[in-house]
Amino acid sequence: MVAEFDLIRRYFKTLVDAEGFGLGLQDDCAQIPNQALSGDMVLTVDTLIEGVHFLPDDPPETLARKALRVNLSDLASKGAKPLGCLLALSLPKPQPKDEAWLQAFADGLGQDLKQYKLQLLGGDTTSGPGPLSLSVTVLGLLPSRQALGPAMLRSNGRDGQALCVTGPIGLGFLGLKVLSEDLELPSPLFERAVARYRLPEPRLAEGVLLRESGAVGACMDISDGLLADSRHMADASGLRVEIDLAKVPLASPLLASESLGPLAQISGGDDYELLFSCDESQAERLIERLGRGAIIGRLTKGQGLALLGPNRELLRAPHEGYVHGND
Repeated sequence: MVAEFDLIRRYFKTLVDAEGFGLGLQDDCAQIPNQALSGDMVLTVDTLIEGVHFLPDDPPETLARKALRVNLSDLASKGAKPLGCLLALSLPKPQPKDEAWLQAFADGLGQDLKQYKLQLLGGDTTSGPGPLSLSVTVLGLLPSRQALGPAMLRSNGRDGQALCVTGPIGLGFLGLKVLSEDLELPSPLFERAVARYRLPEPRLAEGVLLRESGAVGACMDISDGLLADSRHMADASGLRVEIDLAKVPLASPLLASESLGPLAQISGGDDYELLFSCDESQAERLIERLGRGAIIGRLTKGQGLALLGPNRELLRAPHEGYVHGND
């Protein structure tokens, strides 16, 4: 097992600008000068645990990138621009990861740090008896409050607003299913699904566009599944949500099996598209400006979730989605 400071020096110090906010990873803290913060700071953190949030044989380079990207997706839902991140890595003692694994992990992280133009600010490395786990904390910036307009909080939905998504639903879920259950999908859907599960695509540019439009009420990213996250938004806003299944852009609408079909796809997770509400008069214009996505339903007075079929009949999904605490 590589000692902590040797591990940092060998694999992660090369990812840091020595003159940047991370102080070359030689200190216990990052330090961001006040003049760098010309607006509001937005912070988010996610923890991924082997066997719960990712598969034991997921490639280390994609695992590092996914851990970063799921946090960037949270920033996207607020229209924030990423500034830097912290990494906490807990390596298993009984079966430690070898140096090839660590190098691939660091290379993957470095690739995305460069792609998304953010700094590694610091973090922590430990080892213990449990499975591999990693936490990434991402810091982002919003413009000054005067330039913000209404905040895109999940609690800011309003009665009568349209409900929209920025892209197809179910692709990441299908990737997880085929990898974890050895199921088959036709090519190239198989390759697309596996790639999306392992490498989500945070909608940062779309989030900025939505914020700058000033037309969005509530917004959040879809990580627990479309049904579950729609319900989360409606509950936070004190409203009822109606989803028209025929209007949802599915990853593969032609799959008919109960485990992979439309109801399963909208109940799965790992989409990382944005879910947002806006006035119905603005919805078509926003979708056109985004160049992607669809209007899938609306928020109304009441509570709960209604999934509607082609004749507005109520449909029942096998479950609404991922439930935290049931890991």
